[in-house]
Amino acid sequence: MNNFPNDCDVIFNEQGLTLLCDSVEVARNLLKQPSAIATWAVRLRSKEAFIKCPVSQGFRVFRVPVCLAEEPPEIKPVVHEENWIFSGSLALNKTLIQILNRMLESERPMALVEMVSDRQLWINEPMQQLLETPATEATQRCMKDFWLPGDLELLKQRCHQETKFVHHYEGGLNPQLWADLSTEFELIEAGDKFYRLATNLDAQPKLLPIKS
Repeated sequence: MNNFPNDCDVIFNEQGLTLLCDSVEVARNLLKQPSAIATWAVRLRSKEAFIKCPVSQGFRVFRVPVCLAEEPPEIKPVVHEENWIFSGSLALNKTLIQILNRMLESERPMALVEMVSDRQLWINEPMQQLLETPATEATQRCMKDFWLPGDLELLKQRCHQETKFVHHYEGGLNPQLWADLSTEFELIEAGDKFYRLATNLDAQPKLLPIKS
């Protein structure tokens, strides 16, 4: 099972990975694939996996033990080369799960930013290294503070016109480090929100701009 079904929402929070189905029939079909579900939970660093579906009096919840995963967590050591995703927001749907998987597999620095608020929600491990910033801080960052005046609005206009393109600009990696950047941006629509997915292609450090 490479993708979750369209009639199933994905919720990833402190309790674990939950597949919220719209019917008992969908839940039963998912229960036929416990190994695949448990494997997704392990890859997302979740300690539990659940399947939840509506019944006549509320919801019914099925637990899928992560020990059924094809990649059991207790026998897989954490190694430095393994990529991680750092997120300040853990509610995921199918589209965002696919983006999450792309970020996990990428060797390039990647970040997901909400278009309206300009809040940086996710970064992968290569991006954390590029920013030289703790992940907990970077995933709370408002990106308006790391662009030159007017440049961010131009980027947003281009996102809605082209949806995927390579953009050359200068911006802040952290409050003490500025750079000339080459980045591939992609407009992502998930639910009722838009995001921009940034994949850094090149970064050349430079002096901080002088504030006028």
